[in-house]
Amino acid sequence: MATWPGTLPQAPERSSFKETQKDGRLRTSMDQGPDKMRRRFTAVPKLLSCSFLMTAAQLQTFETFYDTTIVGGSDSFDWTHPRLGTTISCRFVQVPTFVPVGLYWRVSAEIEVLP
Repeated sequence: MATWPGTLPQAPERSSFKETQKDGRLRTSMDQGPDKMRRRFTAVPKLLSCSFLMTAAQLQTFETFYDTTIVGGSDSFDWTHPRLGTTISCRFVQVPTFVPVGLYWRVSAEIEVLP
């Protein structure tokens, strides 16, 4: 499995980091009384919203990693979880965006932590 490149920032910008868990429940409406709810999945993926500040050279490395190594974002990769510090398997949910910030680039991405 591919690994997040060591030459890229290893942790996202703290102010941009957001972690949410997908809903693994199933809610069923009843004719009478309260709705019933049960667990739909035992392993629910989490979503990480992240932004990284990169130099032009790091952006080129990121693009090579995304386009070639993980085949346009379709393959999963190993990365260190920014909050927990453990190795996780994850993949990009959407295509990352690049925004210029002075001499740097802000790379924003939604990353799905695989169960």
